Amino acid sequence: MRIELRLSVPALLLAVISAGPARSEDRSLVVLFGATGEDIGRQAAHSLADSTHDWLQIPGAVAELRRPGISEGQELTRYMQPKDLDQAFLDAAGSGRQTDLVGFLNALDKASYALAKRPGKRLLIVIWESPSPETVKAMKGGQEELDSRVSQTADFCRSKAERVVVLDLSEPASKEPMASLKSLASDTGGTLVREAKSLSTSLLAIAPVEKAEGAASPPAGTAPVGLPVHTRFFRTLPMRAGNTAADMGPMTGLLLVECPLAALRFRTEGAKYVVEARVTETVRNAEGKSVWEAKKDIAIKEPLKKQDARRDGNLYYMRGLQLPGGQYTVEAVVEDLAGEQSGKSQ
Repeated sequence: MRIELRLSVPALLLAVISAGPARSEDRSLVVLFGATGEDIGRQAAHSLADSTHDWLQIPGAVAELRRPGISEGQELTRYMQPKDLDQAFLDAAGSGRQTDLVGFLNALDKASYALAKRPGKRLLIVIWESPSPETVKAMKGGQEELDSRVSQTADFCRSKAERVVVLDLSEPASKEPMASLKSLASDTGGTLVREAKSLSTSLLAIAPVEKAEGAASPPAGTAPVGLPVHTRFFRTLPMRAGNTAADMGPMTGLLLVECPLAALRFRTEGAKYVVEARVTETVRNAEGKSVWEAKKDIAIKEPLKKQDARRDGNLYYMRGLQLPGGQYTVEAVVEDLAGEQSGKSQ
């Protein structure tokens, strides 16, 4: 989009939103329920029904539901309505409650093996509440065996490019989940979700829909385009004493860049999460030459209990600038330094 700047124009507001049609791309989702309370299982089932229905509407997307103790998975199709998916997940949650810790770990291995045979981007959703110390102690080998099994699964998922989303809706939300649960998500490039409403955005943040084939490719050495980036220019009028034509003179304004935080990767470091991004704003003249640029590295590091609230917000970066009258193109780029993806608005 081009912006015409002239010496006599009224105040101007530009809102530019970067968007592109989705292209068909294989992506596979496997869902596994572990032991959860009845209320938690119902809440998770409702959330998964809506999220999976949205997932299956993406061209090239497939999904499978697996139950502990059953060797074959249930194929979920795009023609299933949310109520049908809800019932399937409620049934799976019931099966998960009847399975002991060893049975769940065996099912987790089978689910990761099944997903490895699937094409495209691979996501594994695990619904599992942190087991009580008594439950872990009753398992042969105890905590050491549990941590070892989960670590082996994480290593396998990482080797097969499987990202794991752990859905832990246990109350209170401030309660720290088991360390092996968090590492299963973070070590595979996935995420730990503590609120049902964050599930859909988490799935698309981990496996974003790419732009249509034939769209302009990013320069060599840059991350693939996938982040939704918005840029806006707000013209402000300088105060000129005794001058009734206050809109005359150089172009003065504010350039704003915005990106949903849910689209960025949330990396876990101990009891905190970290989000890292780089924002670049560029203004080019009619010949395509850069006449103004601003760049900023942004890092957010906060306790994990604040992660879900932060996901609901946006990343903002604003700079002031002044330009002579002319014709300009405004560009904004946001790079996710941890997620190895970027987005651009022009």
